[in-house]
Amino acid sequence: MVDIITRTLEEAISIITSVTKDHAYESLSPYRVIFQEIRQFAADDTGSEETMVERFYESRFGVPAFTHPETTFRDRIKAGIVINIHRIMTGGDFAKRPGYCDMRESRHWWEDLLKEIGIWLADEKNLEEETIRNVLQMIVLFFRYLEERGFSSLACLTCDDFTDHLLWMQEQKYRRATIETSLYALRRLAEYPEVAERLPRNINAVLSMVKVRHDRIPSVYSEDEIRKVIASIDRSTKSGKLIYAIILLGAVYGMRGVDIRHLKLDDIKWEAGVISFIQHKTRRRLELPLVDEVRYAILDYIANVRHDSKIPQVFIHIKSPYDSFLKTSLSTYVKQQFIKAGIDIGDRHCGTHSLRHSLATLLHGKETPITDIASVLGHSTVQSTMTYVWSDVFHLRLATMEVPGYDG
Repeated sequence: MVDIITRTLEEAISIITSVTKDHAYESLSPYRVIFQEIRQFAADDTGSEETMVERFYESRFGVPAFTHPETTFRDRIKAGIVINIHRIMTGGDFAKRPGYCDMRESRHWWEDLLKEIGIWLADEKNLEEETIRNVLQMIVLFFRYLEERGFSSLACLTCDDFTDHLLWMQEQKYRRATIETSLYALRRLAEYPEVAERLPRNINAVLSMVKVRHDRIPSVYSEDEIRKVIASIDRSTKSGKLIYAIILLGAVYGMRGVDIRHLKLDDIKWEAGVISFIQHKTRRRLELPLVDEVRYAILDYIANVRHDSKIPQVFIHIKSPYDSFLKTSLSTYVKQQFIKAGIDIGDRHCGTHSLRHSLATLLHGKETPITDIASVLGHSTVQSTMTYVWSDVFHLRLATMEVPGYDG
């Protein structure tokens, strides 16, 4: 069976926590243990995200995923929790009594089709591996949506099914960014020959007119909050030196998390005083001045923390086997530092992208031309930049002030 991740580990844990919130404190002990163990495993794991939970299961219980563990009753309870995490991450629902191997024995009508779409996206659309993975995740979510509504093939697929799915995602309170990714994925799906031949020719025109509205102010932090986070980092430790360099790249340059993870030693031109790299998302080169604060932070990390490794990426794990962060999200590390600094996160997201949003908003608030902000963020058009700076609350307030009367 194809296991496509449609929710993150943290989203799965949040759902389980919500479902079990009324349970007795003692009965939630296995949940707390498993949540801590799998988070640590995920932070250190270097394999594919799609099979991370399986590897954790096999490592934790000593049996193939997701078979019956021949251990204590308490471990069997924990095994059920892990199975539920996997169910939810792959688009399923929480089960009170999840069965062993139940996810391995059933097949969906769309599994073979999904593999073919993945090959087509690579061969015909020339999409990057990470983009293909994101697209397939959203297509799986769509196929599961159809399946729950009685579909067993694409024979009866209509344009309304596409738009209804997007409306359903809004009703389910999916994040705007997730809905936008789904919209992109549905456009690619509509172009796939086996799907395109069943739909009207104007389906992509219909989808192109669908606009996802901003449903909330993006997660932005003030200059004082960012400075407080940076000042709270214990730079005498190895982990502190690592997170200090990472957060500076996000706060000073607004670098995307994926670009920080992919940044190579050769991308830092020490003598020229610039950081020059190909952006992972746009495939365009971005050149940034190597300011002293960032220069010294990276040098400190390389000289005193980074293991002598042949890995080309700047940032690698501080513990053996010293792999890169290519398959590890940096947002978890950023969020932990915000919490340590005592920042009131509230309902704001907190990660590398929040640093990017915060920088754009800060620059906009200081009357920096939008073209300059676009240049710093590596955008090809100012339209892309506007999605970052519209959250400047001060300017939003000006826009909503009462218009003076006019006598004429």
